[in-house]
Order: sequence, then structure tokens, then C-alpha cells
Amino acid sequence: MPTETFGDHLTLEVGDQTLELDYLGINHSAGNIFIYAPKQKLLMLVDVVFPGWSMFRDLALAEDVPGFIQAHDATLAYDFDTFVGGHLTRTGTREDVEIQREYVMDMVANATQALQTVDFFAIGMEVGFENQWLLFESYLNALTDMCADLTLEKWGDQLGGADIFTPSHCFQIIASLRIE
Repeated sequence: MPTETFGDHLTLEVGDQTLELDYLGINHSAGNIFIYAPKQKLLMLVDVVFPGWSMFRDLALAEDVPGFIQAHDATLAYDFDTFVGGHLTRTGTREDVEIQREYVMDMVANATQALQTVDFFAIGMEVGFENQWLLFESYLNALTDMCADLTLEKWGDQLGGADIFTPSHCFQIIASLRIE
């Protein structure tokens, strides 16, 4: 159990070493914090950015999609050279965070385009209107497929696992855009 807790910010100093702990709201999950070592120009944020890779499925199982998306800008507000994401094959750089932010923002744009383009009524004409769950599932699948196809045209060979997890990311973003 922790012996000390904090709200939004805590500075830890031991000798000449400093760590800045920041809670900037829900991103991957409630309580997920930014850990910044200013002297070393090192930033750690677990389960949001995966250097060189797509996130794990469903935006790394993010509890808050808008918070997850916003966390990329919050990350880039720090002055860091080295990034620790907590998973996979390597530490990252500022460029890795910028690349993943671009990937995520492309998915947001592609999800928005799908929501504006895919014709619910046309899908109903194909699958029928009697089974409402079949109709809605077919609509969601068409939205997800369009978002994923558009995204993978650019990102399919740039990030490890993008071909595997982009459809699940698109689904999560579409669901968030529809609800929020």
C-alpha cells in the first residue's frame, strides 16, 4: 500500500534527483500518471504510447477514449528526449510520441469520415430492417471497416501490429464519437 498519495501534482526530491508526478485526468485508466525526470529529460506514461507499435487492442483497453486521445498532446507538452511507455520492445523518443499522435488523429479523422459517409439506410436495404441488431451490427462493421481501411492505407506498414489492432481502435473511436 502507498505511504503517500497526491492529487494533481507531486514533486519528489532525493539528493540532486527530482521526479515530477502529474495526474492530468483519466487517459488509459483512472490514476494513470505522468512521471517526469527533468534533469534526464525522461518521461514515463504507461499504456498510452507504444514506440514503434500500434497500441494493444481497443486503444490499449482505454477507459476514457477522449482522455486517451488528449494524453498525446499532454505528453508532448513535456520537455523530454526519452519516453518510457512500459511495454514492448524499446524506449521511445519525442518523435515516437508524435508518430503515434498522428496515427491516432488519422483514426479520429477517418472515423469521422466514416460516420459522415456510411449510409445506414442503404445498409438496411441490404440486410433488412426486421432484425435491428443485425442492422446495427452491420452498420457498425461498415463504419469500422471504412475507418480501418483508410487508416491502414497509410499506417499498415509503419507501426508494428497496426494491421492487427487498427480495426478495434477504429471501433472504439467510432463508439466514442457517437456517444460523446
